[in-house]
Amino acid sequence: MEIEIREIQKNDSVKLKEYWPSAHHQRRFEVQQRGEGKYLFAWVKDEPVGHLLLRWKGALNEEVESHVSHIPNLEAIEVRPKWRDQGIGARLIKRAEELIKEKGIDEVGLAVGITNHEAKKLYERLGYEDWGNGTFEDTWTEIDENGNEIRNQSEINFLNK
Repeated sequence: MEIEIREIQKNDSVKLKEYWPSAHHQRRFEVQQRGEGKYLFAWVKDEPVGHLLLRWKGALNEEVESHVSHIPNLEAIEVRPKWRDQGIGARLIKRAEELIKEKGIDEVGLAVGITNHEAKKLYERLGYEDWGNGTFEDTWTEIDENGNEIRNQSEINFLNK
């Protein structure tokens, strides 16, 4: 199976609406358009199967920023369920790390929910370690398929490499 990892492009919106409708894609694409990050997608043929947002200036969470404001942050790491356990998440992360190294930066961080054991195992396998500052609460808002706002909250641990 050939997987292509690349930055999202404006003309990808049709395929995203078809395979993976979400209000978040546009907002993350705007982060990329402003030069604040890279919104990477994994594609199998013309199907989007995974994504990751690389923020150059770090996490948006104030508690995290107070400790590690100087390092890029990986967020919104997701692989569609039918494509999981095929190395796609790892490939997205490795591509983001390559982009970070190209800028001469040798550190990166990401947050993981304390109950998301599978993701944490992947991140640790890729060399990420606990940041040593404990867990923190994170809140975010999502828009469901009907346009309703859903507020989420989770206890998070931050890992860096």
